[in-house]
Amino acid sequence: MAKRCDICGKGPLVGNNVSHSNLKTKKRTFPNLQSMKTTIDNQVVHVKICTSCMKKGKILKAYKPKTTLTALKAKAEADNLLKALINA
Repeated sequence: MAKRCDICGKGPLVGNNVSHSNLKTKKRTFPNLQSMKTTIDNQVVHVKICTSCMKKGKILKAYKPKTTLTALKAKAEADNLLKALINA
Protein backbone atom coordinates (compact mmCIF):
# COMPACT_ATOMS: atom_id res chain seq x y z
CA MET A 1 0.00 0.00 0.00
CA ALA A 2 1.27 3.45 -0.87
CA LYS A 3 2.65 5.60 1.92
CA ARG A 4 1.01 8.69 0.50
CA CYS A 5 -1.61 11.11 1.82
CA ASP A 6 -4.93 10.74 -0.02
CA ILE A 7 -5.68 14.46 0.34
CA CYS A 8 -2.48 16.41 -0.40
CA GLY A 9 -0.34 13.66 -1.98
CA LYS A 10 2.54 14.03 0.48
CA GLY A 11 4.83 10.99 0.20
CA PRO A 12 8.20 9.66 1.33
CA LEU A 13 11.31 11.83 1.09
CA VAL A 14 14.79 10.53 0.23
CA GLY A 15 17.98 11.82 1.81
CA ASN A 16 21.35 10.78 3.16
CA ASN A 17 22.60 9.69 6.55
CA VAL A 18 26.03 11.30 6.87
CA SER A 19 28.48 9.68 9.27
CA HIS A 20 31.36 11.37 11.08
CA SER A 21 33.72 10.07 8.37
CA ASN A 22 31.41 11.63 5.74
CA LEU A 23 30.12 8.27 4.42
CA LYS A 24 26.66 8.62 2.96
CA THR A 25 23.92 6.01 3.08
CA LYS A 26 20.39 6.46 1.75
CA LYS A 27 17.49 6.96 4.13
CA ARG A 28 13.76 7.50 3.63
CA THR A 29 11.52 9.59 5.84
CA PHE A 30 7.80 8.92 5.74
CA PRO A 31 4.91 11.31 6.40
CA ASN A 32 2.91 10.79 9.58
CA LEU A 33 -0.13 9.06 8.08
CA GLN A 34 -3.23 8.18 10.04
CA SER A 35 -6.19 6.20 8.78
CA MET A 36 -9.61 7.65 9.46
CA LYS A 37 -13.18 7.33 8.29
CA THR A 38 -14.81 10.18 6.41
CA THR A 39 -17.94 10.69 4.37
CA ILE A 40 -17.57 11.19 0.62
CA ASP A 41 -20.76 11.37 -1.47
CA ASN A 42 -22.82 10.20 1.55
CA GLN A 43 -20.71 7.04 1.92
CA VAL A 44 -18.27 6.28 4.72
CA VAL A 45 -14.80 5.49 3.37
CA HIS A 46 -11.39 4.90 4.92
CA VAL A 47 -8.65 7.32 3.90
CA LYS A 48 -4.99 7.70 4.80
CA ILE A 49 -4.38 11.31 5.76
CA CYS A 50 -1.28 13.09 7.04
CA THR A 51 -1.48 14.87 10.37
CA SER A 52 -0.81 18.27 8.80
CA CYS A 53 -4.02 17.89 6.75
CA MET A 54 -5.86 16.84 9.92
CA LYS A 55 -4.65 19.95 11.72
CA LYS A 56 -5.67 22.19 8.83
CA GLY A 57 -9.15 20.65 8.87
CA LYS A 58 -9.12 19.67 5.21
CA ILE A 59 -11.37 16.70 5.95
CA LEU A 60 -13.95 15.88 8.61
CA LYS A 61 -14.46 12.64 10.50
CA ALA A 62 -17.44 10.49 9.71
CA TYR A 63 -20.01 10.32 12.47
CA LYS A 64 -23.12 8.34 13.16
CA PRO A 65 -26.23 10.46 13.41
CA LYS A 66 -27.72 10.33 16.87
CA THR A 67 -30.92 8.35 17.06
CA THR A 68 -33.63 10.39 18.69
CA LEU A 69 -36.53 9.06 20.66
CA THR A 70 -39.01 10.07 17.94
CA ALA A 71 -36.96 8.20 15.32
CA LEU A 72 -36.97 5.09 17.51
CA LYS A 73 -40.73 5.37 18.02
CA ALA A 74 -41.31 5.75 14.27
CA LYS A 75 -39.18 2.69 13.59
CA ALA A 76 -41.08 0.66 16.19
CA GLU A 77 -44.41 1.70 14.66
CA ALA A 78 -43.19 0.73 11.19
CA ASP A 79 -42.05 -2.66 12.51
CA ASN A 80 -45.43 -3.23 14.17
CA LEU A 81 -47.26 -2.36 10.93
CA LEU A 82 -45.03 -4.69 8.96
CA LYS A 83 -45.68 -7.55 11.41
CA ALA A 84 -49.44 -6.88 11.23
CA LEU A 85 -49.34 -7.04 7.43
CA ILE A 86 -47.39 -10.30 7.49
CA ASN A 87 -49.71 -11.93 10.04
CA ALA A 88 -52.90 -10.80 8.27
